[in-house]
Amino acid sequence: MSVERVGAVVIGAGQAGLAVSHELRRLGRDHVVLEKGQLADA
Repeated sequence: MSVERVGAVVIGAGQAGLAVSHELRRLGRDHVVLEKGQLADA
């Protein structure tokens, strides 16, 4: 098992989670988005 360190974790890939992910990327922040279902399902 490998371990990777990231600066932030976004829980949920709905509209709010994807908006936060977009802003984190724009700011150059390492992050990961966790979603139990399909991406942008709702």
